[in-house]
Amino acid sequence: MAWMRTSVAAVIALLALSACGSESDEEPQESASDRKKTDAIAACQNAVLDRLKAPSTADFVSSSAVGAFVVKVKGEVDAQNPMGAMVRSSYECDVLFDSENNVRPDDITVNVVQR
Repeated sequence: MAWMRTSVAAVIALLALSACGSESDEEPQESASDRKKTDAIAACQNAVLDRLKAPSTADFVSSSAVGAFVVKVKGEVDAQNPMGAMVRSSYECDVLFDSENNVRPDDITVNVVQR
């Protein structure tokens, strides 16, 4: 009977130790600020696509975002011009959010400058 109690105690101890040492496979949740910047970049890129002559050829090579209520997005995009040549353009957007942190699509200011 004593060996049974010892065995049960050993199994419980091993389970407790293995639970303490396991790492979570879950990725940390994206912060509200990061999510807002990600949403702003996506909204800006969609607005830029609307202004390109050949949007299906677009390759966004860089993007960055800063801000809180108004998020400023800057980046570069490669796309074909009307002659079919690939050109790199810089873009900037000011993306506004409502009180519930949703993008206000009518309040996206876009400036695309071909280099």
